[in-house]
Amino acid sequence: GSFVILGCSIKPSGWRALINAPAHEFTEKFIPLSTLWDSRANNILSATSAEQSNEQLLELLEAAIAVQLKAINFDQEDMAVAHFEAIARLDSSIKIVDAAQQVGLSVRQLERRCHDKFGMSPKAILRRCRFLDMATAMRGFGNPSDAHLARLRYFDQSHLNREFRRFVNMTPRAFNNTLTPLMTSGLLLRSQGEALFNR
Repeated sequence: GSFVILGCSIKPSGWRALINAPAHEFTEKFIPLSTLWDSRANNILSATSAEQSNEQLLELLEAAIAVQLKAINFDQEDMAVAHFEAIARLDSSIKIVDAAQQVGLSVRQLERRCHDKFGMSPKAILRRCRFLDMATAMRGFGNPSDAHLARLRYFDQSHLNREFRRFVNMTPRAFNNTLTPLMTSGLLLRSQGEALFNR
C-alpha cells in the first residue's frame, strides 16, 4: 500500500540538543527512535493514524521534537561546528589545518568536535561534501561557477570513480544514467540550502 515518509534533519551544531550521545555512535546506521527517545518515540507512533493529513503528522513530529529539546535542556549551538559546516559547504577542497584556523580551534580540537557532532572526521566530512557538490552539479542543480567546478575536479578519472563507488556504489556514468529519486530530491534540497550558507 501507500506510505508517507516524514523526517527531520539535525544540523551537526545542534546535535547534542536532541540526542544526548555522540554522533559517531549512530553514523551510517538505522536505529529505532525508541532507543534514543524512550517512550516519547512510542508516543509519536501511537498518536499517528491513516486519517491524519501530512500537516497534522508534521505538527505531531514538531511537538515531539519540542518535548525532546525540553527534556535534554541543552540550548547552545556549537558555533565552531556551525562555522565548519558552512566552510565545508562553501569550500569542500579547503585544507583541514586552514579550516581549523578559521573556526578558532586546533586540528585536534576540530577532529574531536566533528567526531562528536558529525560522527566523522573533518577529512571525511570534506570528502562527502565534495562528492555531494559534484553530484549536485551533475544533476544540474544550482549554478556553480567555473572556479567552484575547478576546485571540485578530482586528480583523475580513477579518483572520481573511487569516490563515486565509495558514496553511491556506482561510477559517475552509471550515476548519470540512473534514476535516484530520493537522492535527487536530497541534492535539490541541498542546492536550495546553499543560500543559507552564502548569506
